[in-house]
Amino acid sequence: MERLVSRWAMMGSVMLDLTAYELLWPTELFVAEAERVARSQSATWTSRAEWLLTEAFSGTTAAVDFEDAAKTKADKPSGPTDPWDTLATWWTDTRREWFNELVRRAGELRHANAPRPYWPHRSLGVTSRPAGGVGGVRQRFVQVVTEFEDNGYLAEAFGMECVDNDFHLADRAEVIERRLGVPGLWPLAPDTWNDDVFYGLIEVFHDLVSRPRNRYYHSYSNCGWHYSEFHAAAGRALYAWKINTVLRTAGIEYELATEGEDRGRLVADTDDGRAGLVHHALHNPVASVCARARTPRRGAVPEPFSIPGKQALCDRGTGRPAGRATSTHPRRRRSTGRRSAVRDRQQVRPAAPACGPARRLRRSLPGLDLLVVSGHRRTDQPPACHPVSLIRGLDRFPDTAPAGP
Repeated sequence: MERLVSRWAMMGSVMLDLTAYELLWPTELFVAEAERVARSQSATWTSRAEWLLTEAFSGTTAAVDFEDAAKTKADKPSGPTDPWDTLATWWTDTRREWFNELVRRAGELRHANAPRPYWPHRSLGVTSRPAGGVGGVRQRFVQVVTEFEDNGYLAEAFGMECVDNDFHLADRAEVIERRLGVPGLWPLAPDTWNDDVFYGLIEVFHDLVSRPRNRYYHSYSNCGWHYSEFHAAAGRALYAWKINTVLRTAGIEYELATEGEDRGRLVADTDDGRAGLVHHALHNPVASVCARARTPRRGAVPEPFSIPGKQALCDRGTGRPAGRATSTHPRRRRSTGRRSAVRDRQQVRPAAPACGPARRLRRSLPGLDLLVVSGHRRTDQPPACHPVSLIRGLDRFPDTAPAGP
C-alpha cells in the first residue's frame, strides 16, 4: 500500500501517475515552457498546455489525462441547494492544479529511451544498431527537419498554407539559398550533398526554426492545424538538442553550440571537463572573481579562484590572474605579472588551419581566449585539420595544458 501511494501524487482531488509519462524533451526546456503556460491567465492557456503536453511527451497519455481533469468529481457544495437535485453529480475543473503539480514534479519524469534488448539480442548476441555512415546520419537529419516542419516550427520562416488565403508563399529553396548561397536545396535531397552543404544546412535550419506555443484546427475544407505565438529561443534549443543527439550517435565530432558567440554554429565536440571550463567562463567572468582578491584581509594569503580543472592566483595590484612564475624560454629570465602573461598567450597562439570551418571558430571569452580548431580525423587530411582545442593562456598551468593533435 505504501508503495502504491508513493507512485501517486495526490493534491486534493488531483492524482498523477508519473510512471505513465515519458518525456521527449530536455527537462529544463519543458519546465521553462510549462511555467510560462502556468503563469498565463488567458482563456487560451488550456490549448497551450495541451499542445505542450502533446509535443513534449511520448504518446497521448499526458494530454488525455489533462483533458480528463476538466471534469473531476467533487464534493457537494455547502449552502442552499435545489432540494430536487438529489441525484446530480458535482464536477470541478482541476486542470490548472493538475498541470502545476506536473511541473512541480518534472524532475521525477522518465525520459523516453531506446527499448531494452529483445530476446535475440540477449540470447544470441545479435546487435541492432541505428543506420550509421554518412547516408544514415543525413537521413536522420531529414527526419528531424520533417518533424519540426510537421509541428509548425518552420511556419514563421516559410509561411502557412490556408484555403482562406490566396497570397503566394515564399519559395523555400530561395529562402535557404539567400542564407547558404547554394541553389536547389529544397526539397531536401541528402544523396546530393557534400559535407559542406550538409553542415551548412544544419546551421541554417537552426536559425529558421521557431516554436509555436499555440495552435488551432481549421476545419473548413479540412485545412489543418494553424500555428501562432512563435518563440525562436525555445525552438532553437530543442533543435540543437535533437541534432546534437543525432551527431553524437553517429560518432561525428561536431555539435551545435548552445551558448556564447558561436551559438547555433558547429564547433568541435570537447570532453566534459573542457566543456565545463567554457561554461564556467561564459557564466562566471574571471574579473568578478579576481575583484574579491584585490582587498584581502590583513595577514591573509590571497585565495585561488577556481575554474573547473584550473587553479591560479590573482595579482593584488591588477586583479588579473598572475602569470607563470617560470618561463620555458631558455634565455628569458624569471618574471611574473601581466606582461609575462601576455607574452605567454602570444607564444601559444596557433595559426588558423588551412581547411575546414575552423577559421570561423575563434572567439574571446571573459578572462580567457578560446580557439577551437575542429575537423574530422581522416588519414587523407594534413595534421592541421585534425580536431584540437587550445585555450590561450593555459600554458600557465603546465600540468593541465592540452596536448597537441
